[in-house]
Amino acid sequence: MKRGEITTSIEKAGFLALYLFFGFLAGGLILHLILWWGNIGSLSLIVRFFPYSLFLLPLFLAGGMVFHELLHALVISLAAPSGWRAVRFGFLNWMNPYCHCTEPISVNAYRLVLFFPFILLGIIPWWWGLFSGVIEFTIWGAIFISAAGGDLLVYFLIRGLPGRTLIQDHPQRVGVKIRGKK
Repeated sequence: MKRGEITTSIEKAGFLALYLFFGFLAGGLILHLILWWGNIGSLSLIVRFFPYSLFLLPLFLAGGMVFHELLHALVISLAAPSGWRAVRFGFLNWMNPYCHCTEPISVNAYRLVLFFPFILLGIIPWWWGLFSGVIEFTIWGAIFISAAGGDLLVYFLIRGLPGRTLIQDHPQRVGVKIRGKK
């Protein structure tokens, strides 16, 4: 495998996040109307706990962003040779936190790093909201599916790489550096 890098811009990741958010939000709301017509207000946590919910919502979202990055860090710590010492946190700009792996890991392990928060904080709550009728779970899922927009974009950039190829987070851009074979 040739050394090099596969990157894209933060703007493309942002646009993908917006598309994901509006797609999953619209789809989730339409499905809620179909599945739970007449019960949406009675199942809503915001309605049930108003006005406390208005104060707690930003705290839950901020906590969710931190938890998203911690989930990345957990998988990195299990995949990287030096464990937690390979984990770094930061911001690409004022609203884009990231978790960075400082060591090369296999493409297969990197895929787990990318998908773990997407599934745990996005897909599972989105579906749970649809099945339970609690619309906030579906909205939460849509938000955190979109929060994984950059992760999904990187997945599509590396999808053709063999699983044993060693890659490392790019230090300045959205993407990876190819380090060779394992």
